[in-house]
Amino acid sequence: VMLDQFTYDFHRNDKIGIVGPNGVGKSTFLKVFAGELQADSGMMESGPTVVLGVYDQMGLQVDDEQQTVLHFVQERVEASGVSAATSGGALPDAEARQLLKQFEFPRDRWNDRVCMLSGGERRRLQLLAVLSQNPNVLVLDEPSNDMDLNTLSALETFLT
Repeated sequence: VMLDQFTYDFHRNDKIGIVGPNGVGKSTFLKVFAGELQADSGMMESGPTVVLGVYDQMGLQVDDEQQTVLHFVQERVEASGVSAATSGGALPDAEARQLLKQFEFPRDRWNDRVCMLSGGERRRLQLLAVLSQNPNVLVLDEPSNDMDLNTLSALETFLT
């Protein structure tokens, strides 16, 4: 039994940590919370305005490793549908460029293929992809694993 008789109402600006030894089900709980797995029993309810962003241990999931970093980010911005709402009507291209700057991707790397990125750069791009959805609930499963200092800094900036 992972949880028994557990109820919690999340409120704006809540920061919750799930801690415990290896193998007790923390990641499984987060997958149930995120709707990626079905609970054996009980139920999860979320409000109609919840936008969930999930940064997991699986790493960056890319359909086409040959696409450029800029194109990957443009696709995420377009898919999120929040570009115009969050950036004063900016086009997805402008929003993507702004995100790449914010996450300290050097301009000379924007046209590199995703498959050419280092492990730390891939984790930073994964975080950028999650945050480009403009989530109001963020699920971070062991977020500091394999993160370089620039990515940790970007995450800290977002969380403050």
